[in-house]
Amino acid sequence: MTLILPLLRCPDHYELENKSKVTALEALVISLCRLRYPNRLCDLVEVFGRSSSMLSRISNIFLKDVQERSCNILQLLSSEYIDCSELANAVRRATPLANCIGFLDGTVRPIARPSNDQEAVYNGHKRTHALKYQSLMLANGIIIIDGPFEGRRHDSFLLRESGLMQRLRELPLSHDGSRYLVYGDPAYALQQQVICPYPTVNITQEQQLFNENMSKVRQSVEYGFGKVLQNFSFVDYKKNQKLFLQALGPQYLCAVLFTNIHTCMYGSTMNTLLKSQSPSVNMYLAGML
Repeated sequence: MTLILPLLRCPDHYELENKSKVTALEALVISLCRLRYPNRLCDLVEVFGRSSSMLSRISNIFLKDVQERSCNILQLLSSEYIDCSELANAVRRATPLANCIGFLDGTVRPIARPSNDQEAVYNGHKRTHALKYQSLMLANGIIIIDGPFEGRRHDSFLLRESGLMQRLRELPLSHDGSRYLVYGDPAYALQQQVICPYPTVNITQEQQLFNENMSKVRQSVEYGFGKVLQNFSFVDYKKNQKLFLQALGPQYLCAVLFTNIHTCMYGSTMNTLLKSQSPSVNMYLAGML
């Protein structure tokens, strides 16, 4: 933690609303304990010797600050920090696609039923109230994420509003002069830089083999998103994901950030499948500058 904290570029101390001060290290440990498991604040009182209200304030102010500082890196898609040719080569080794650097998906995070604006966050497909995030799993295991969005929104709306397509267009061209692209599920319409599986009706044997091949690789993307929930179970505890009482956006985005840091240090399923290598923590967090 002492190695990661300076890279997050947090202040040495945080001042709370009641003028109390807490060190960045203590705030980080409290926040990680809060996200690590669906425990109650009262369970942490004996551990940290602070009241439940103080623990809540510390966790909220730290996660919001980290989320604001890491906003650029969580949405960063720049050749300065990403070797697109290396990512494309990793995908090419396991799939028939050329110039593909990652896999696109919409992430639905269920929440407790809110008292107001229930229709806005109700996801009819999953039949639950939720917030949605636009997620792109790069071939090196790093997750690029935008959000949160209202749970009722379609994945194509998330893609349009996230600005991801514009960021893809700003990437340099590949060695053959073509643009880099991403692979998404059938929910996305076929676009210049978004490839989708072929329809399942009246397709050739080659097209069916393509779908099967890509489906095997895409499964590892689900494992990558599941890694966030495995390491930080609190964001998967629906009953305590209360829209107007919890900082749900910063909590999940910081969980993704910490998961990316974990991937930099220990790798992921995507690395194993595509035989790719994650960036170092220093290189990844350099995007926060």
